[in-house]
Amino acid sequence: MKRIICFLFCILLLLTQVASLNAAPSQSKDMKGLIIHGQNFWFIISEPKGWTVNIEDAAIKGLNAYFTINGYSYDNTPGLIYIRVMEKGGLTVEENLKADMDAFAQRKSVKFNKFDAPNVQYHYAAMEYVIDNKTCDYLCYIDPGKEYKVYLIFVLSVEMKNSKKYIDVFRQLIKSFIWGGNQLNDPANGKMDAP
Repeated sequence: MKRIICFLFCILLLLTQVASLNAAPSQSKDMKGLIIHGQNFWFIISEPKGWTVNIEDAAIKGLNAYFTINGYSYDNTPGLIYIRVMEKGGLTVEENLKADMDAFAQRKSVKFNKFDAPNVQYHYAAMEYVIDNKTCDYLCYIDPGKEYKVYLIFVLSVEMKNSKKYIDVFRQLIKSFIWGGNQLNDPANGKMDAP
């Protein structure tokens, strides 16, 4: 019973935080809140107006969620945003991003540019990938905290000609992220993984 009360209190607290974010002048009024969960984790994110989230199909694709522009599918959307929760593997977000960049450069013609995600409340590492001078992938690796064994990857994938059109939506989505916790490794739940 104590765990249920503690869990409900944490949800109410996080929902209050989301409501205060929505009331802040810097937060877009064109976004609605979502709770995304998976095995041993959950987080809150705001779905941009004009975009549709898909969680069931995302799981089939090895993702935790993806967003397409309304009226489009995963395969034909001019802008695709996806989120994946991954194991840290003992690496920092900077090290994971660097490993991804090295692997990507071996498979494709790619140029890397610095990418900033201002006002993100978590430690992150981000980069723009310009692929074959045709498409852009904006990657943002977020670490929800040193005590957690996972990080999140947020990716915006667009044609180069549309990149400026969707970059602010992507930044707002990243900014809206609130980590809820890891059910197996969260002191708030009174449970910890065995070392």
